[in-house]
Amino acid sequence: MRRGFTLIEVVVSLSILVLISSFFFYFFKTGIETQKYSRDYFAALNLAQQTIEEIKSASFEALTSRIFAGNNGQITVKNINSDLREITLTLIWNPKRHPIELYTLRAR
Repeated sequence: MRRGFTLIEVVVSLSILVLISSFFFYFFKTGIETQKYSRDYFAALNLAQQTIEEIKSASFEALTSRIFAGNNGQITVKNINSDLREITLTLIWNPKRHPIELYTLRAR
């Protein structure tokens, strides 16, 4: 009598292998997406921080509202009083995600 695997045993073992493999591929895909999300987010955050630092170092009289980063970012300057301005920076880094918003005050 010959010893071997039946067709049902082969099908069941292949099914289990496919199921386990699909979990690994899912986690691998999720890891790659998370890495891309983090890379894009931190690049946008770095751009926003760099831009807000440039604004803070500009003269008080030169502070004006404007668009930056190819229409993806907006800087809004609001006069609180004659010696104080509120600066809001909004950067849309991914249309499907919340924008990055930074606030600061600038005194004369």
